[in-house]
Amino acid sequence: MKKQVVFLLLIIGSSVSTFSQISKKVVVEHFTNTRCSVCASRNPGFYSNYSNQTNALHIAYHPSSPYSTCVISQSNPSENDGRANYYGVYGGTPTLVIQGSPIPAGQNYSSAALFNPFNGQESPISISVSQINLNDSAEVQITIRTIAQTMLSDVTLFAALSEDTLNYNAPNGEDFHYDVFRKALLGNSGQAITLPALGDSLVIDLKTWINPSWVRNQLSTLVILQETSNKAVIQAEKSQGIESEITRLQSIAVLNSRIFPNPSSERLFITSDSKESIHYEIWSVSGKLVFEGSFYQSTEIDITKFNRGIYFLKLRDNSSEKMEKLILQ
Repeated sequence: MKKQVVFLLLIIGSSVSTFSQISKKVVVEHFTNTRCSVCASRNPGFYSNYSNQTNALHIAYHPSSPYSTCVISQSNPSENDGRANYYGVYGGTPTLVIQGSPIPAGQNYSSAALFNPFNGQESPISISVSQINLNDSAEVQITIRTIAQTMLSDVTLFAALSEDTLNYNAPNGEDFHYDVFRKALLGNSGQAITLPALGDSLVIDLKTWINPSWVRNQLSTLVILQETSNKAVIQAEKSQGIESEITRLQSIAVLNSRIFPNPSSERLFITSDSKESIHYEIWSVSGKLVFEGSFYQSTEIDITKFNRGIYFLKLRDNSSEKMEKLILQ
C-alpha cells in the first residue's frame, strides 16, 4: 500500500465579511456488521430516520467484534477496530456515536427524537472538503476557517474515505450498505491541529491510494473536527469532487502549452504553440468555475485576487484540451 502524503499550509491574511457562527453538521458514526442479525433489524429504521435529516452526515464502520468474518471488516480490520476503540464501543453492534457521544443501546433508532439533542447547534468553525480521484489515488483538500471568536485550542482532525453505496448480499440479509468506511487519512484518532486565527484559514492537502476493488465514483471524504479531551464534534463536512472532468480530459488530445510559475503567488503566465485562440478556465477543487478568458499565443493572469490553495487550469482550442493543477501560495 502506498503511503499517504500530507501537506499543511496555513493561509494568513484571508478575510471574512462576518464573524457570526454557522450551523454545525450532525455526524453519525455507525458501527455495524454484515453478520449481525440485530443490525439487520435496526439499521433500516435508522437509515429511514437519517434520510429525513437535512443537516446530518453518516459513516459506517465494520469492526471485527463480535463477528470477525464480516467481509467488509476484513478489508481493513485494524482501522475499523481502531475507530471503535477510539470511542470505547468495540465489541457490540449496532452502535451509534452522534457528535462524538455514544448513544445508549436501548434508544429508538427510528425516532426523530434521536437527533433532537444535536440539531440547531452552531459552530465558530467552517470546513470545506473537495476530492479528486486520479487513476489509483485520491487527492483531498480540507479548508478550515475560524469565522467567530472561540476559546477552543486542543482540537483533533479526523478524515476518512468512504464508499457511498456498496451492493452486497450480506449473511444477515442486508443488501445495501451505505457510507462504508474504507480508510482513515489522518489515523484512527485523527491528528492534532492548531486552529487558525479569527478570519484566517488552514488548508490541509492529503493524497491516498485507492484500492482497485473500490468504486471510484462512489468515494468521498468525511472530515470531523473534534475536541481532543471529550471527543465532542466542533464541525464536520463531506467532500464534493470534479472527477468526471479530469477523467474526460484524459481521453482527448493534449494542448501543447506552458504554464509558469507553478506554484505561484502573484502572476501566472501561459504560452501556447497553437495557431488558434485559446480559451482558459480556472476551477476550484470543489468544481466551481472561478475565472475564465481567452488569449492568442500568450497571456498573463493576476492571481492575487484568488484565495490561496489548489485550483485547476483548463485550456482548450478547437482540437485539443489540457488541464493542469495550480498551486496558489
